[in-house]
This record gives sequence, C-alpha cells and structure tokens, in this order.
Amino acid sequence: MGLLALATACGADAAAPSSPSIAGGAAGQSAGPVVVSDTGGANGGLGGGAGTSTTTGGMAMAGAAVAAAGTAGSADSTGGTAGAGTVTPDSRLFTSVDFKGECRHGVPELDGETHVVVEGAGYDVVAYGSEMGHHCGQDQGRFLYVELTGDFDVWVQVAAMNNFGALHFKGHTTPVKSGLMVRQGLAPADPYIAIHAASPDPNYPDAFHFDMRREVGGWLGLEGTFSYGYLNSSQPIFLRQLPNIWVRLQRIGNLFKAYASQDGQSWLPPQGHAEYTADWGSSLYVGLSSASAPEGEFNAKSATEFRNLAGFPAPSPP
Repeated sequence: MGLLALATACGADAAAPSSPSIAGGAAGQSAGPVVVSDTGGANGGLGGGAGTSTTTGGMAMAGAAVAAAGTAGSADSTGGTAGAGTVTPDSRLFTSVDFKGECRHGVPELDGETHVVVEGAGYDVVAYGSEMGHHCGQDQGRFLYVELTGDFDVWVQVAAMNNFGALHFKGHTTPVKSGLMVRQGLAPADPYIAIHAASPDPNYPDAFHFDMRREVGGWLGLEGTFSYGYLNSSQPIFLRQLPNIWVRLQRIGNLFKAYASQDGQSWLPPQGHAEYTADWGSSLYVGLSSASAPEGEFNAKSATEFRNLAGFPAPSPP
C-alpha cells in the first residue's frame, strides 16, 4: 500500500535487479534511449511495459553505484538557501528540501514528507506549495536530491499523484506536477532544468513540461528567463494512464535532454524544446521534484509515488 493510501512506508532494502532495456545498455550506463519521433507516439500499449510496482519491495529496481551520495550545504547562486525549508537527510541516498519561495501571494506553512519505500528504488513524497517555475520566480514544493558530478542519465516511474482537489486561482481544478530536476543551487529562485509529468486534469493543456529557469528568479513573465517544452493532446501519451508514466533526464557535457514514456523502455522527447544547453559547472543537485497546484493555492498538498528509479548512485550502507 502506498502513501496515497496513507500507509506507513518501510525502509527495507531490495536486492539490486537489472535495469530496463535501453538500447541494450546496462544498468547505470548512459546508453542512448529508444527514442520515438515527435509525431509517432510512444511504442507499446498503455497497459504494457514495465508494469505496476508495489510498495512492498516487489518492484523492478534499477540503477548502479555511480558515485557516493552528496550532501547539502554548499552556497548557491543567490548566496545561500534563504527561502528553503528545513533540509533533512530522509534517506541514505537523498536529502530533502522544501522550497518556500514567494509565489501566489504566500509561502507554504508546512514542511513536506519523504517516505522511503525501498531505498534507492521507491519513495513516497508529500509536497506543499503551488509550483516550480512557470508562473513563479521562486519555487514551491519538495526536492529530493543528491549531488552528482559530470554526465548522468536518470529515470523514474511516476506511479501515482494526488493533490486532494486543489484549485487553480480561477476556481477550477489544477494538477500535481512531479518528476526529475537538476539545479544549480538550493534556494527557491535558483536556475533549474526539469521534466515534470502533470496528473491527468481536464483543465490543464499539457501532460509533461520540460522546463529551464535560465536566470535566478526567472519565470514566464520575464522574457528570456524561462523556457519550456511540452507534450500535449497531439500525442497518445497525453492520456497519462497511471501508473504507466515515466520521465527521464540526461546530461551530456553542457547538454540536457528529457524524455517521457509509457513503459520505461520507449522514450518520447518533448515538443518545442527537446534539449537545453547550460554551462553550470560539473557538480549539480539532481533528484525527484514535486509541487501541488500550478497557479493554485500556496498551501496546497500533494502526494506522489515514485518507483523504479534508475541511474542514481547506490545508497550508502545502513
């Protein structure tokens, strides 16, 4: 039973299984993904592929020991972590931080939660706040991160999302947005690149966003400071039939790419912007990102089940 059923998550480890088949690549390698064209849709039916994982240790855990997990505390591009909530080492892999930036006329009052389901493979995340980027120059939400140096290739299944009926400021529903993020620093206004899946919502036009905050404090209202790619109703993956939603984020030098998938095997790049170039240095914060209500209430709550992580470092020993 997952966090969305309000179960208590366990911290048991699982034996390291094999990774999804990515063009024949081994676990942890940055092998080229099986990319489907922008107009072709993703391979495989919505019910096929990797299948549903559980929170009792029966998931197809993937990934390899790339490097030791990093820790928080280095200075960011704004000179500190002002506006960030309590930084907590919730697991033996990730450290969690709540972003409490100024957005939608307020800041979240509560700290989020990170529940370890299977260390290195599955995490349940409670987040508070409106959104990351887009309509805000400062982020709200929760970020689970590890510091990685050099190239990386990470992916994760977004198995479930719920924001308990949170509303847009115009009064209609608005989705959860959860996925993968890389950041320069840990302050709410710091530059980032992220691929987020949006929970199915009739009022939201895009199924996925591939974002880049180009400057400190950048958002859509400041021209040239924020960009995003998307996948919308022109693609079959727009249906987002959970739990068959996967996102992937790659770094090759200064080039960052993202993909979405229905099975964790065949990957579709975003439209509009499919890659970004950023000279941000060798070491960056990489991990899981979640926010509750785009253009909605700053105290909105969401719960996301992340499963089948791949490409991240091995957790430190217990």
